[in-house]
Amino acid sequence: MIHNITQFDNYDFNGGSLSSDGGSILLIRFIQKNHLLDSFDSLPFFDIRKTFIHSNESILSQLIIRNLLGYFSQDEQEVLLHDPLLFNHSPVASQPSVSRFFDRVTRLTNVQFKHLLQKLTCTYIKQICCFPYS
Repeated sequence: MIHNITQFDNYDFNGGSLSSDGGSILLIRFIQKNHLLDSFDSLPFFDIRKTFIHSNESILSQLIIRNLLGYFSQDEQEVLLHDPLLFNHSPVASQPSVSRFFDRVTRLTNVQFKHLLQKLTCTYIKQICCFPYS
C-alpha cells in the first residue's frame, strides 16, 4: 500500500541512469579473468602522439567489446560513452578518438593482430578441451 502518494510528484520517468547493456559487465569480467586481451600490448602501431588518455590497446579492447555487444557503427560509440554502467566499469573513448585510432593501424598491425587472434583462439580451445569442467 502506498502511504504517501505525493512522493511521486518529483519523478519524471525519463529513464534516468539506466543501461541496456548490463550483461556487458559479465562479458568484460570474462575477458579480464581469462586474460584474453592482455597480449594486445605487443601489437605495433604507428603512433606519434605525445600525450594521450586512451592507449591503442585500450581502444582496440573497447572496439572488440563494442562489437561483441552488437554496436558496429562509429555513431554508437557515443551511446557507450554515455552509458552509466559501462562508464563506471571500463574507460570508454570518444568517437573521434576511435576514428583517429584507425589512422595508427598499419598493415603490420593487421597481420600481427590476425596471428594473435589465431593464437588466442587455439590456446582457449585447447584449454576448454583439456579441462572442460574447470
